[in-house]
Amino acid sequence: MKKIGILTLVISWISVGYTQTKQQIKESYTQIFSIEQQQYKGRTYYQKRVNELPKSHFLAKWVNTNQQYLYYLLTNFSSLKQSTLKQAATPEERQKLFIQALQKDKGFTQIMETFASQALAKPTQLPDTIGTNDLMNIAVKYFNIRKINAQDKYALKVCGGLNGIRATETKRSPQLEAFCFSTILRNFANPKSGLRAEVIKNAQKLYDLNLGVDKKDRLLRAQGALFMLMRNSETLQKILLKEYKTKQNTLPFVIKASKP
Repeated sequence: MKKIGILTLVISWISVGYTQTKQQIKESYTQIFSIEQQQYKGRTYYQKRVNELPKSHFLAKWVNTNQQYLYYLLTNFSSLKQSTLKQAATPEERQKLFIQALQKDKGFTQIMETFASQALAKPTQLPDTIGTNDLMNIAVKYFNIRKINAQDKYALKVCGGLNGIRATETKRSPQLEAFCFSTILRNFANPKSGLRAEVIKNAQKLYDLNLGVDKKDRLLRAQGALFMLMRNSETLQKILLKEYKTKQNTLPFVIKASKP
């Protein structure tokens, strides 16, 4: 009975310790996230931010390495009513309401716990394993043709708010999406990466085919063709795998080569 009692005590202590650490993630929202009220052309809007943590913070390595990644999660997977923020009389009160809303958001909290799972004192889940086929399937959705313009040319948008994810993915992959988005956004802005040149080269190939008389049909076919061209891009895959190798100790998944 004594051994059973000790075992129960140990299990309880581990469970409580783990719960407290998960609670610390939610409590850290006050330092990680902030919001500002801004004006543009007479309209009020709210700018969310991901802040850098002091190096002594237990989540510093994860947050500071992945600020754009977290901004994607915050923007796309948290629910916040603007009417809630409008109740605030001061910036301090607005920040408090913002953090309270995030802490009550069960879906966002679960995503944050997954993101920081390896930072927990007692991780209870192994990182997901993602094949390169799945990686590329998500990555290409951030290269979008918005329209065919007045000059009969394709107007492209990379990492825009309107992308191919919602229209093609029945099941969302928050962590993988955030990784692909942040990696593409950063490298597209860097001429040395070669990504911008790769996108332009592949977009030019679309003009080699007559993809439709009707503009809507042509746009849809061109978008599919661009997805496939970027899917087969060695430049894009190398960029993603290089970023993964650099940040793998702060990511909640493992990437492995898919079988041919």
